[in-house]
Amino acid sequence: MSTADTTTPATPSPEHGPAPGHTGAAVPGPSHAPSPTGADAPRPALSDAKRELLRRRLASRARPRAVVPRRAPGTPVPLSFAQERLWFMEQFAPGTSAYNIPVVRRLRGTLDADALRAALDTSTARHETLRSRYPATEDGRPLLVVDPPGPAAFSLREAADEASAERIVDEAAAVPFDLDKGPLFRSLLVRLADDDHVLLLLVHHSVSDGWSSEVLLGEVLRSYAARVAGAPDPLPELAVQYGDFALWQRDRLSGERLAGELAHWSRELAGVEPLELSFSLPRPSRQTFEGAGYAFAVDRALLDRLAALGDRHDATLHMVLLAAFQLLLSRYSGQRDFAVGSPVAGRPE
Repeated sequence: MSTADTTTPATPSPEHGPAPGHTGAAVPGPSHAPSPTGADAPRPALSDAKRELLRRRLASRARPRAVVPRRAPGTPVPLSFAQERLWFMEQFAPGTSAYNIPVVRRLRGTLDADALRAALDTSTARHETLRSRYPATEDGRPLLVVDPPGPAAFSLREAADEASAERIVDEAAAVPFDLDKGPLFRSLLVRLADDDHVLLLLVHHSVSDGWSSEVLLGEVLRSYAARVAGAPDPLPELAVQYGDFALWQRDRLSGERLAGELAHWSRELAGVEPLELSFSLPRPSRQTFEGAGYAFAVDRALLDRLAALGDRHDATLHMVLLAAFQLLLSRYSGQRDFAVGSPVAGRPE
């Protein structure tokens, strides 16, 4: 799907539509269905085993969750495991735009480009991850550098019509990032008319993801609206930064615990053969990420059947669809044991 396919009518006001990440679904209330045994029927006593299980579950819920502490000023910040993986992929296949994450919105109404630029600068200063880059040390290891706050990478283009705007946005979204020199966050405003613009926010996956990019867009529009109204910036200082999380993550997953995780997955993945599929054309020696995507729709009746299948087997819809995909790969390859990766970040199932 081209980046312009995500363009939807919007206004520069942050009040347009639901907040980022909000589905608009109502929270279901408690069920008031009558008891099949009557409202006053005595309830059976729990067995000792069930009581003990209930006690353990309630006790586990009462445990406080670990809180990411804020690091002391001047503390060196490592790459998180996710950032290190993406840095490695860049070394493996340099110059690719496969990990570019675009968010595109159509902005209708009078727009103050200077106020928008200032809002982008504010968000860049607020999030140190948007100012991050990864130069390599002499021994070839990545080093995380957080540049001081400064103007965000912003450009303004003119477009004669929607087709031209779509082409400009697609071309801008396909330009690779330089993980060594940065910046890893760019923005583009395409002007169709005085009251019609297209805004592109583009980040590298090592500093953001799809969900976070939508949140970033909401922040920029809120800050823009405040500036236009002459109000102070509505966004408070962040309690912790991504670098604080990276330090916390490395501290929690290191030493014997990390060795145990690596040993576990080494055993689980031992002997897994690469998936061998037949293609009409030979695959290149190095992955180019230039393959096309295939989109299809699932009607409501089929969706309900898939969800019901999952319910019968205590599985989520994601698990059912992933199993179907693996079955398809098995039929095409003739293999029964292979690995399929699936992103899990931000997925509540």
